[in-house]
Amino acid sequence: MHMATSTIYDLMAKDPSKALSNSRLLLLLSVNNADKAPKPAAFDKRLAMMWAFAWDFQRAMRQEQRRVDGTGPTSGVSIDVDLGLCTLPYFHAKSAAIAESTFYSGKYGEKHDEGKDNTETMEQIFLVGYDTLIRIFNPKYYGPVETIAQLTTVGQSPMQKALGPFFARSRLRVTMRTDDEWGGMEEQIAYVEDLMKEDGLLQKVGGARDWVNRIDMVEGLKAGTDVISSTYARAAAKYQDANKLDLMVTPEVRWWIEHESLYQE
Repeated sequence: MHMATSTIYDLMAKDPSKALSNSRLLLLLSVNNADKAPKPAAFDKRLAMMWAFAWDFQRAMRQEQRRVDGTGPTSGVSIDVDLGLCTLPYFHAKSAAIAESTFYSGKYGEKHDEGKDNTETMEQIFLVGYDTLIRIFNPKYYGPVETIAQLTTVGQSPMQKALGPFFARSRLRVTMRTDDEWGGMEEQIAYVEDLMKEDGLLQKVGGARDWVNRIDMVEGLKAGTDVISSTYARAAAKYQDANKLDLMVTPEVRWWIEHESLYQE
């Protein structure tokens, strides 16, 4: 929720009218995950929880706007939320599918202009956690590159072929995770700075330094607050820890989890 709402407000701060008229939030569920097996909740229930989250997101946006400007109960920011399903496990493939979709090309739902590439006007912003950033730059997802010298003979590396088009049309908005597993804010910022070095991590694994210009690092929850984790949420549901579940999920999502007795096994 913080990742989604903070993104919209940052866009509004840059250009309020354009942010509201041209932005949509896409909640995208991939039925094939690159690393994780499906968790014990049927896909129809997961879609229902996505719908519930969309409702909570829109309500949170309206409430925050009323708090800021003191407007009435029916006013506030309205952003359309889309629910999506795909079978693609990797971000660069998901991004390509979105860009090629007629729904997101040019004006939403309108047909392509013949001979015109409408996708150039649409920028995708992927909202990810710091742990996901680490995976995106893991070369195992793109194919082996043994040495930098090898790149001079083969041209683009497998990672460059995959992520070059991705970063041409997309940005990564990375929310830092300041917990024991991923270290503190300084360590996470240092990781990104290392990506930028001439002989840094990106070039060692076959990437391109200029991709870093398409990465925005933003602060997540304050240090000392509860870590938000789907693993913790499922555990809270399993042991029926209502207080913990309240910290992990939004109200409508909690209703679905409890009403459907999800994650009890």
